[in-house]
Amino acid sequence: MGRAGVLADNATKQILCSAAVPGVSIVGLYSHFACAESDPEFTALQAARFAAVVREVRAGGLQPAMVHLTNSAGMFTSPDAMLDGVRPGILLYGCPPVSAPTCLVRPVLSLRTEVEMVKELPAGHGIGYGRTFITDRPTRMALIPIGYADGYLRGLSNKAHAILRGRFAPIVGRISMDVCALDVTDIPTAVPGDGVTLIGEQDGCSITAQELAELMETISYEVLTGISKRVPRVYMDRHT
Repeated sequence: MGRAGVLADNATKQILCSAAVPGVSIVGLYSHFACAESDPEFTALQAARFAAVVREVRAGGLQPAMVHLTNSAGMFTSPDAMLDGVRPGILLYGCPPVSAPTCLVRPVLSLRTEVEMVKELPAGHGIGYGRTFITDRPTRMALIPIGYADGYLRGLSNKAHAILRGRFAPIVGRISMDVCALDVTDIPTAVPGDGVTLIGEQDGCSITAQELAELMETISYEVLTGISKRVPRVYMDRHT
């Protein structure tokens, strides 16, 4: 990947030289796939280079106890490269790293809040900074206490939806630091205190991190790791 580590051509020499230093014990070898989800040819080349280094190191008298290479995507695209262990990342969230029939996972994370207030706005009224959304009808607007400081990013403004009372409600106006607005005109029963789902499932509707990522032309990793520390975490077991 051109980041940490050493080049394959020099790896064997550097590993064996390091192992010869008093007090140094080489207990494992690893590398990391650069594009297991998108480039099978280069992924196969990476696996072959790594396997060659492992063979050379063992031939040099070093027997590492743990050899690992595969990330989440590689578990599905390169199962022969799973070796002594794997390093799942996004898979631990239950998000598919690749589009494959064998990649049957279920998201384990939801992002939820609740309606803080509901108000009536006339047609022609702006919502949020910059007035990027102008109501085209008398509108019921619900304010929810989550914003980009929580990791619900501005790039979702006027694009994303939330789930409220089993219906999708569009995000309207720019997402602010601490709040954003929903158009609940078509959900007339919405009231303060109603639960709102931004990622996850509610009443038969669902929103995934991947869907939000596509709206912002990024990856689900950024959506999930961007949820800030000030968002309370509630851990639930399978029986809850």
